[in-house]
Amino acid sequence: MCTRNRLLEPVAAQETERTQEGVQEHNPENSIPSTSSVAAQEEHIELLTDIRNYVAFGASVNGRASTREILSQFTERLPSGSSPLFKFMLSEVCEFYRMPSGEGVWRLRNEFRW
Repeated sequence: MCTRNRLLEPVAAQETERTQEGVQEHNPENSIPSTSSVAAQEEHIELLTDIRNYVAFGASVNGRASTREILSQFTERLPSGSSPLFKFMLSEVCEFYRMPSGEGVWRLRNEFRW
């Protein structure tokens, strides 16, 4: 769990920076972050957990999933423009490699295997 939380530090830092910039624009006295930014952060945590669980247990081979499998599983959950964030989250919990056939495969990193 500590490792998972460590992964979200860059995401949380970006969200905090955006929130602080927005707060400073609207309220120079630095009010409390909005509930929408907290909800977005919780959504990112949930998505990261779901990515890890899918690659670990939901794909055709436990511990690894093809790019095609991952996209078919998560495409509907991703709003447009979130591909870089999704790829970042995926690369934090998985290592990418190509099979001899050319197919892209994501293998769960050792620290995320139970």
